[in-house]
Amino acid sequence: MDIQMPRLDGIEATRFLVGRDPGLRVLMLTMNEDDDTVLSAIRAGACGYLVKGSGADEVQNAIRTAAAGGMVFGASMAQQVAALLASGTAQRSEPDPFPDLTERERSVLQLVAAGRSNDEIAASLYVSNKTVRNTVSGIYAKLGVSGRADAIVRAREAGYGTSAGER
Repeated sequence: MDIQMPRLDGIEATRFLVGRDPGLRVLMLTMNEDDDTVLSAIRAGACGYLVKGSGADEVQNAIRTAAAGGMVFGASMAQQVAALLASGTAQRSEPDPFPDLTERERSVLQLVAAGRSNDEIAASLYVSNKTVRNTVSGIYAKLGVSGRADAIVRAREAGYGTSAGER
């Protein structure tokens, strides 16, 4: 996939395609090397990024690696991506996994994912149990889950429920 295309740019096309088929493997092959574009492509679901001008062997190996489930960055991109990750730039600009949730709902979801009961959540947030129940019900609806276990799984996959994943 290229970044610059006529009707739909490659990042939006990747986001759309991977959204429809999460198992799809998209490898970017483009002239654009700026940090924001690389990170946007990866966030959109690209499994790799090569610059045009990469050798035929590099492109073939990248395709094989991507098809096998790996992440690929061309030789000219590997140091740039490593530097982005080391600097924390990638984490700081990471989009919220649950953009529809309010701050209160995120706080409650964090505690739910940590295994806290509604009574414990109510006590720690200084609200009533009924308020927690209503908030939890709203979270279920926004996440499209049927119960606490499903919400915990979704939240933990997004990094909630652990001290390292506190948002």
